[in-house]
Amino acid sequence: MMVQTIAYDAVPSPQRSRVVLEREVRAYSAALAAAHAAAEARAGPAAVPPEPVVYIENGRNPEIYTREFVELIRRNNQLLRGRQLAYGRFRDVFADQVRAALPELRRAVDRVVDATGGPVVDDRRGDVGEGVGVTAVPVKGEGERTEG
Repeated sequence: MMVQTIAYDAVPSPQRSRVVLEREVRAYSAALAAAHAAAEARAGPAAVPPEPVVYIENGRNPEIYTREFVELIRRNNQLLRGRQLAYGRFRDVFADQVRAALPELRRAVDRVVDATGGPVVDDRRGDVGEGVGVTAVPVKGEGERTEG
């Protein structure tokens, strides 16, 4: 912090110096408050979760907390991935059953399956196209030669 005062007279007056110094400090404080408010409005305050702070304050190693946190996230990701695959397989089986039972709904079922990232059956060729997130399984007989 640098505060500079300017002498207006040749004879310094303690009262004038004090007033100028107060004004400069108030202006500096106001500028700092404005800069802090602008920075906080743009990025928001830095949010530090209380758990690691308490963990470190209790004298424990932050690297252990990080390792445990990463392992927990990995387990949760595996669980969610399993659920995602299970729901995707259920969607595909259910769509196949609806297509077989209600052929008039085939196009609607294909649109729903396509919108949810599943493989879609191409009506022109009868094969499976690729969806957004699931690898398509080729239809039996695709790519095989017929003898005769």
